[in-house]
Formats: sequence, structure tokens, C-alpha cells
Amino acid sequence: MENIKINKYGKIIKGDHKNWLIYIQDDKENIGGYLILYKPSKDSELGYDDWVENYENLKKYFSGSNWEIEWE
Repeated sequence: MENIKINKYGKIIKGDHKNWLIYIQDDKENIGGYLILYKPSKDSELGYDDWVENYENLKKYFSGSNWEIEWE
């Protein structure tokens, strides 16, 4: 399992949405948990998001995605 970077951009180099950017936002102060945001480029209006309750669920989310991420 790779190290998941919080509040940093990464590029998906393997798995669904290959070559898209991903950003994991620590949102414990607002809604709790972590927002998972991914889109084709930083300035793109197209994109998707998901949410997990805690870091353990974030690791499971990444494990199930089969992503390989190149972090900034």
C-alpha cells in the first residue's frame, strides 16, 4: 500500500481515470472525514468526488481502486 498524501495533488498513473489528477482533502473540521476529488486537470470543470469517514476507510478506498499515484 502506497503512502496516501493529504491536501496534495497527485496524478493517477494506473487504474481508473488514468492520467487524471487526484486530491485528498482533510475535511474533519467541516463534514468530517476525507474528500476524494479527481478530475482531468486542475482547471477542468469536469470531475468527481467521494467521501470517506476516516483514514482507515480511505486506505480501503485506495486499495479497492487499484490506483497507482504519482504525488507532487
